[in-house]
Amino acid sequence: VHFPKLHYNGVTKSIEHAPFQFHRTFNENTTNQQVYDAIGKPLVDKCLHSTEPSLLFATGQTGSGKTYSLYACLESMAMELFEKKAPDTLIKISSFEVYGENISDLLREEDHIKRGTQATNNARHAQDGPHQPTMPIQGLVQKQVTTVRQFLLLMRNALKGRKTSTTKKNDASSRSHWVVNIILLKDTTSKNNSIKLGKSKSRAPQSTPTSTPKTPTRTLTVVDLAGSERHHDSTDHTPKLIKESSFINQSLLSLKKVIRAMSD
Repeated sequence: VHFPKLHYNGVTKSIEHAPFQFHRTFNENTTNQQVYDAIGKPLVDKCLHSTEPSLLFATGQTGSGKTYSLYACLESMAMELFEKKAPDTLIKISSFEVYGENISDLLREEDHIKRGTQATNNARHAQDGPHQPTMPIQGLVQKQVTTVRQFLLLMRNALKGRKTSTTKKNDASSRSHWVVNIILLKDTTSKNNSIKLGKSKSRAPQSTPTSTPKTPTRTLTVVDLAGSERHHDSTDHTPKLIKESSFINQSLLSLKKVIRAMSD
């Protein structure tokens, strides 16, 4: 990619060259299934056979079709997970959005929004059970799903609750980052082997309780980042949209810095 640069003196011009390498590229004729086979399927296989967390996120300019492609990928993920998971494996999902400085649980029926700083502090003390998503948030709902239809119904309801606005580039532009945690864990429900007492009043022998080992949790996280916006695309924005764009671009810049630091 070639970037035209203007020297600080306002006169000297130059071109900066930056090489980029991609694992895979797609064109306008690529189907959703082909995208899933190349990107989503390896992550599902990893989630089914490894306890190491898996992550898929979509980023790009607003109006480029990220949510559309990612939702199609979620559909294929759900079908494959239910087809290949072991009979004793449970699937739970959680979903939330990051809108400005607020975090909203998209699987709660009632309005549930926390200030970002408060949610971050509370996350350190969250103890809602042994099976936590990779990003614990206090009070975040985890719902067990038993069918693909139930999975997709929850995803559709979550999308309906996501913040969107009409912009110059998109009639329904996502104004928040959408996060979906798919959690796989083993069903440890044990049968209730109660001891029947006879007619005698003698006590039944008490069995020594044995500690059950912690069940490893496998997590697949899918993130649909809000689209970046260039200055000339936001010239007609209202003050509310300008503030939203500022939060979006600031958070995307922070993410870029994190990824660069991790790659160094």
